[in-house]
Order: sequence, then structure tokens, then C-alpha cells
Amino acid sequence: MIEMVLVMAITAVLSVIFIPKFDDALNELRLLNCSDKIIDDLKLIYNQAIVQHDTTWFVADTSANTYGIYTGSSSLTRTLILDPSTNKSQIIDVDDLFPGVSITNANFGGSLEFMFDWWGTPSSGGIIVLNDVDTIYVTAETGYVYND
Repeated sequence: MIEMVLVMAITAVLSVIFIPKFDDALNELRLLNCSDKIIDDLKLIYNQAIVQHDTTWFVADTSANTYGIYTGSSSLTRTLILDPSTNKSQIIDVDDLFPGVSITNANFGGSLEFMFDWWGTPSSGGIIVLNDVDTIYVTAETGYVYND
């Protein structure tokens, strides 16, 4: 009986120590996965612009914590790109896919959106900031996408 109480006490102490660390690790993984998803989507529209000789768009909505990727020659005629893996429209709700992660800032030359022309050149460089700690960069002129 004493052994069982001792095992339960040790388990309780270890739970108090490790559960918060597990929660922090889970939040860090969600942030990393969200960053990877955005970078993959930016690379997708970069490549799609070149291959299909069309203009592609990235449009962030920081208030709704969403972003969309589009194809089309202007902001008036653009249409949503379908996700190649799910065949669904590419409006990404960050809250649904990555709980606890938010797009805290997006700035592309003073706008929340930018486009790649059919040469793969972005209309402007810019940044996307997640949770005020992870920054994704889009380089002007080349369209190179990376994070820190």
C-alpha cells in the first residue's frame, strides 16, 4: 500500500513538472508548422505564377487570422487557388489549423497583399509575423521566401 501511494506521489510531482513543458512544446510545434505551411503556400504561388504564366496573389487578413492564395491578372478578377492535396479553396484559417497561432502582422509595401507576376517577381517584398516571434520574409526582386 505504501508503495502505491509513493508511486502516485512521484507521478503527481512529475506531472506538475512536465505537463507545462509539454504544452510549451506543443505551442512551439504549432507555430513551426504554421510557418512551414505559409512558406510552402508562398513557394506554391511563386512556382505556379512561373509555370502557368499567370499572376498569383497572397492576401492576409490579420483581423480574421486568415490568408488566401489566388490566381488572376488583377485584384478584381482573381480567383482562389485550389489546394493540390485537398482540392479545396485556399482560404487558410490559422485559428482552425493551428490553435494558439496568429498572424500578428503582414506588411508588403504598406499592404496586406502582394502578387507574383509570371516571371516570379513579387510586386513588393515584405514580412509575415506569427505570434510576434516568428517572421517570414519575402525578398523584393527575387521572391525568395525564408524565415528566421
